[in-house]
Formats: sequence, C-alpha cells, structure tokens
Amino acid sequence: MEWNGYDKNTLGLCYTLRCPLTCEFCCYECNPHRNEKMSIDLAKKLIKEASQSEQFSLIAFTGGEVLLFIEEIKILGNIAKEYNMPFTITTSGYWAKDFSTTLKILKDFKSLGLKTLNVSYDPSHAKFVNKNNIFNIVKAGEEINLHIQVAGIYFSLEDNTEKFLPELIDYKYTDLITSYVKNVGRASKLDLPINKYEPIENCFCYSRDHYDLLVWYDGTVYPCCSTFNTSIPNLILGNAYNMKLSELLLKAEGTLLFKTLKRQGFSKLYDILEERNYNLFKKLPNPNRIIDPCSLCSEIFKNCELSKDIKKEFEKYETNEIDSLLSSMVALIGEEKTKSFIISCTNKKEVHK
Repeated sequence: MEWNGYDKNTLGLCYTLRCPLTCEFCCYECNPHRNEKMSIDLAKKLIKEASQSEQFSLIAFTGGEVLLFIEEIKILGNIAKEYNMPFTITTSGYWAKDFSTTLKILKDFKSLGLKTLNVSYDPSHAKFVNKNNIFNIVKAGEEINLHIQVAGIYFSLEDNTEKFLPELIDYKYTDLITSYVKNVGRASKLDLPINKYEPIENCFCYSRDHYDLLVWYDGTVYPCCSTFNTSIPNLILGNAYNMKLSELLLKAEGTLLFKTLKRQGFSKLYDILEERNYNLFKKLPNPNRIIDPCSLCSEIFKNCELSKDIKKEFEKYETNEIDSLLSSMVALIGEEKTKSFIISCTNKKEVHK
C-alpha cells in the first residue's frame, strides 16, 4: 500500500460481516445471512479515542458491507466530523442503482469528511452488482471532486482493473487498483494457481511507517488489515472493550518483532534467526517459495509452536540489543547522563498514555 497522504496511524473498523454479495474469494466469507455487527456504542467510543489521542489521522469503515447500516455510518461520520477526523468507506456499490441517489449519498458523506470511497469491483463482484452502479459512483465522485478507488481482485496475472473497466481509465478523481486472489477465507477452498513467487527481499508489511489498527466487530484488535489476520490468532493485540487504543497501539509499536517485519522486512527476520538460532531458522518457510508478505506472515504465525519460539528468541535478541545500546551510551556520555535520558524518556511515555 502506498502512502495515502496521512502521517499517522489508521483506525479500521470492521463494522459487519453481513453483505448482500457472496463472492467466491471473500476473505471473511461474508454473505447476506451473517449477523455479526459492531455495537455503534463501541464504534463511537473508538472514534472519540482515536480523535483525541493524536496518534491517528484516519478512520476506515470496512466489512462486510458497511452501507447496509448507512444511517449508523452517518452518525459515526458526524462524530468523526466533530473531531476533524477524515474517514474512508469500503463498499461493493450495491446501493448505487441510480445516479441521483448515488450523488446525494456521496455528497452527504463528503460533507461529513469522507476522503475516499473504496469500491470493490471485478468479475466476481459483477455477478451481484451491475456495472452501471460503478459508473454512477465514479461519475458522482467526478461531479463533487471525491476520490474514488475501484479495486479489483483477479485469479490471473493477465487480468487487471484497467482491462476490466476501460471506461474508467480517464476519470480525474478515480484510481483503478489491481490485486490477486489469496488463499484465505472462501478462496482457501479453491484450487488457486500460483502466479509468481516474490523475492524475500521485497517482503515488507505494506505500511512501513504506520499501523492500520483493525478493530473487529467483537472488539478484537489486529495490528494490520491483512486479509489473513483472522486466521492468525497469534497476531491479536487485545480487545477494544477492555483496553484503550493507546494501549493496543503501544503493544504493536513496542514489539521489536513487529517493528522488524514492518520496517526492515521478513529478510531481516530470516537473517537474525539464521545467525542466532539456526535450528529455528530451518523451520521457517522456504524463502524461495514466497507468494507475498501477508501469505508469508500467515504461514509463520498461524503455526503456534513456531510463532512462540520466534517470539522467545526475539525477546532475547531485544534484551541483547538494549544492553548493547546502553553500554554504547554509557561509554559515550557517561552513566549519569544515560540514567537521566532513560528517566526523561519514561516520563514522556507516561504523559502520552
């Protein structure tokens, strides 16, 4: 994911798993009969916390189909507006059946602070949503200067969104995004071709500098919005019902393992383990058969024993790194100044809690 113009973290709210569509590759296996939905009171609390913490610069509503609960999303949008917090919405566009209704809905949301409408559309979505709906959304976005992203997911590298929706290529406020089906959710039951392998040197978390903290409908919190996250319980940070966002974010930011994967990539993980614990290194997935960073992360961390051993090794590595850093500081500025610096940093951390 490229930098989106926001310089802090994103709070993602997976508001519901209900969806009028039943796409064959849906990572969360959404359908019209799912009843899971976030409490609006929890969503209100989280938006207020995010807005007041100064650690977040964007709210992202996703699902499922969040606009099945359009009046609730408008209420939440109003709260975000009170705190000058912009937001995005991800949708299938099922509701955009005529232009005038589409224009009114988008105008209303833009007035509340909607910055980008992310529309999922490809041959699988097209089985349920007419292409004209997408045209209505794009044309309405063009009329009110609203950024639209039309994102398609495909089975073959020969396919892409420009080829599927050539009519949209020249629209000023619309970006066309292409990605490919991953072996997760409903797609895990399919016989998927492996289109290509990715060099491990290219495997970084998609957001290198900031976190997309994703809160699930039941309050479960993940450090990213990967399509694999719900299949990796070892990534869970905690629950928003009994932890503050600042605490959850600190759990993500304060973990050297997460920081290493995010900032230095999976190749650094392999290098560290090869040097420190060769037997553990040999248990890692084959670095020459990596499909993408999220798939690799899933393969590593859904293995409870492997994940536990890696975390233990990184705790030792972190201790060694801290000891080495402190020794260097003492040698450079002396023991007393080093103590004063540590106390100063601790006090700042307490203030930001």
